[in-house]
Amino acid sequence: PVRKAYGDFAKGNWGKALPAAQAVTDNPPPKEGDAAVAAAKAALDEFKQGIDARFARVDSLVAAGLFDRATDELTAIAKAAKGDAELTKRQADALAKLNGDDLKTERDAAVALAKLEKKLYANGPEDSTCKALEAFAEKHSGTKAGERASYLDSLLH
Repeated sequence: PVRKAYGDFAKGNWGKALPAAQAVTDNPPPKEGDAAVAAAKAALDEFKQGIDARFARVDSLVAAGLFDRATDELTAIAKAAKGDAELTKRQADALAKLNGDDLKTERDAAVALAKLEKKLYANGPEDSTCKALEAFAEKHSGTKAGERASYLDSLLH
């Protein structure tokens, strides 16, 4: 009975997997009883660890200044959490934090650096791109994007 919950979780249907596993613990099948309950509890623990790991990934992406990747991860989490009010709220809170005013400077710098990086990867290390990275690093010093630009610039010189 827990196999379906694992399948749903693996497919990214957390909103179905969690209640399915919880249903087995609440109302175990008569033949399998204790074994089914133990398996369902283990599944719930694994699911919660996996979910926590995904949210921790978002936090680490934000800390690294990789806002586009964090947004993509939160979009995937929203899809997976559909049907689970608690996880949907947790995802919405994380998204609100990501889009908050206190990270606006970092987000804007990250968007600007992404444009520079795209040009760099498309055209290769041209002098103009190197100078632009250097100027960007100076302008956005103190931000994660500024640090990345400075590091990229150091690799090109």
